[in-house]
Amino acid sequence: MNSVTIECPAKLILFGEWSVLHGSPALACTLGKYFSLKYQSQEANGALSSIVWNDDSPKNPLPSYTHNFTSDVNQLWAKAQSFVELLFPKSFFESKKILMTLSRNWPLFEGGGSSSALGVCLIYLKHSLLPNSKEPNSLSDSFFAQEGDFQKLISFEGGSGVDFASQWLGKTILYSRNLQEKKFDLKNIEIQYPKELCLIHTKKKINTRQMLATFQPTSSQIRSIQTSVEKFITSHDWEEAIHKHFEIFSNTVVCPEEINHIHDELKSLKLLSALKTTGAGGGDALLCLLSSENKISELQSWCHERNYSLTRPKFAVEGVKQL
Repeated sequence: MNSVTIECPAKLILFGEWSVLHGSPALACTLGKYFSLKYQSQEANGALSSIVWNDDSPKNPLPSYTHNFTSDVNQLWAKAQSFVELLFPKSFFESKKILMTLSRNWPLFEGGGSSSALGVCLIYLKHSLLPNSKEPNSLSDSFFAQEGDFQKLISFEGGSGVDFASQWLGKTILYSRNLQEKKFDLKNIEIQYPKELCLIHTKKKINTRQMLATFQPTSSQIRSIQTSVEKFITSHDWEEAIHKHFEIFSNTVVCPEEINHIHDELKSLKLLSALKTTGAGGGDALLCLLSSENKISELQSWCHERNYSLTRPKFAVEGVKQL
């Protein structure tokens, strides 16, 4: 039996999550939490036999599923089938019995980019099983070598494609996509992540694309975000960049009132230097810069009282790879 396992990190859009949808640069990074796809095949008379989901997070275990899916799993099942049809030639599955097992070690409420991780793993799998005649010199080159496949998934999913690029390249990337020519501009950049940086998850899933379907940022807001991203790249001033993004978002109709309450309360408790949402329309995750690293236990207690989750993931890990 032929067996291949591909592993892809979670992602986080740091800055520029609105403006990137309009062709401006965004800054994104990977997180030390992982999605994996295990591919097994053997010669047989049949096509794609099954795709099995298993969330093996020790803190949020789910049983293995084959036919009875939770809503999250059911969506990924359907998406996996669609992605496979988009990416692989039908002839690839002839006379094969194939099993794909998906796993993720973060809970659904943390986001992390399950759909984009699935797409990245499938493209990497295709790259491994059906390699191009010329092997790219770097992972960045290989992203452009698979550009056609990424364009297919971006067209199918919507959005800017920054999630796919971040999880493919890993570390920290600066990314933009020309909306007219549909061309990518991306590169890895070096950034130091402060020890005071953490994530708060409210556990309230928000569909950011649905939110943005009813709201579009103004050109002034887009320019302000772009200016903030560009300034951060040279200054590396986390507090200023996080505060600026929050300021822009909090003055829009799509900012949940709860986010403003969280910001104001943590400020009054002197636990916080700055806070911002991480999704294009708000998401459920808040990127927080503590006023001091030794405030982490106080913030942990504050989150526990409200049934929020506080995480301090490893930022800027390596991108997709074959195990």
